[in-house]
Amino acid sequence: MDAVIYTEGSQTTVDTEVDYTRHTSSSTNPSSNSENSVDIVEAREYFKGTFRVVNEIVDSLDDYGNVSLQILSKEYGIIDGREPLQDSQIEYPFEEVLKTASQKLVDDVSNANVVVLLLTRNSFNTVVDGNWDELCAAAKEGSYWCISASQSCFDTIDLSLLYEKDCTVLKNVRLGVERISTGSREELTSIIDSEFGTPIDNP
Repeated sequence: MDAVIYTEGSQTTVDTEVDYTRHTSSSTNPSSNSENSVDIVEAREYFKGTFRVVNEIVDSLDDYGNVSLQILSKEYGIIDGREPLQDSQIEYPFEEVLKTASQKLVDDVSNANVVVLLLTRNSFNTVVDGNWDELCAAAKEGSYWCISASQSCFDTIDLSLLYEKDCTVLKNVRLGVERISTGSREELTSIIDSEFGTPIDNP
């Protein structure tokens, strides 16, 4: 299984909770003098708060194959959530990050069996709605999609384009700050387990 997840970072981060040690390309063996330090190996560990559910999804899907996590951040741009957090912050508008992500998503979708989109309305409008036809054209036949967005976002896209390619779509209407409901997250795991079988032992 090859899965790709697109979501935004969170306002609550390790910075706002405790001191942390960050692994970067220029610092492969960092150290910290703080007793409360947290060792950040993957960038996804930097984000806290509502981001917790994203990490839970990554951890559950990891049991079945390869999971790519793309985090859209106003501070760092497009982050590979499975790699160390980059050193420098971006100096261009977040809208440019979203435009770049919209094209990157098309490429990622073409190689994915499972696509998970957990986006707020503004990001969804640019990253997904802005090139929906192209995304559906790139989608793999019979792939699995989990889309969590506001109802107004769903009103702007035609899900039948995915159904025509025999795709399974799990639709979650976002309420408040919740990225995805517990029920939808559990249903996603159940679907993946049913389709891809016994979890594998990842190294």
